[in-house]
Amino acid sequence: MARRRRQVRPRQQQPRHVVLTEGTVTEVDYFIGLNRITTGCRIVVPRQLCGKSPNNLVGAAIRYRRQKRADGDWTDADRIWCVVDRDEWPDLEETRRRADLRDVGLLITSPCFEFWLLLHFEDCRRFLTKEQLRHAVRAHLPEFRKAVDFGALRDAVSVATERARILDAIKHRATDLPRSDLHRLIGVLQLR
Repeated sequence: MARRRRQVRPRQQQPRHVVLTEGTVTEVDYFIGLNRITTGCRIVVPRQLCGKSPNNLVGAAIRYRRQKRADGDWTDADRIWCVVDRDEWPDLEETRRRADLRDVGLLITSPCFEFWLLLHFEDCRRFLTKEQLRHAVRAHLPEFRKAVDFGALRDAVSVATERARILDAIKHRATDLPRSDLHRLIGVLQLR
């Protein structure tokens, strides 16, 4: 009697949001923490690809996706994002065009990622330097230096997202306002 082999079906994978960041500590810590509260998808942060200039980050994202597709490890539901600061890169139009052409989400925070962190605690509509932002974040998170304790931010992610959306809606009238596009990513995630 011939043995019947049990058919093994491939496991349904959750869609991935691959996030490459210009920074190598604060941003990476944040997105790893954010992954812990998402449902229905995963956030993947390939550390080895982080820490590049915006244009190089977009190039790394394109190569990463191409390699994953070649390996059969990419689905139509997967999405790739690049998180960059405007403070050191005032002209990002060419990078934005390149990202748009290759379906890479480019998320810009002006002046820097610490502004996004501050939105978890207060509605800030004034321009602050990077050092002023770090000081303002430390007023809420005294231990903050570069590494971020996501647990202290977890309950305010939706508040920061709403504040960023409001700033995005009024940015066309006041181009000198600080802003963050991170609400675009958070808006497609399901958070617990």
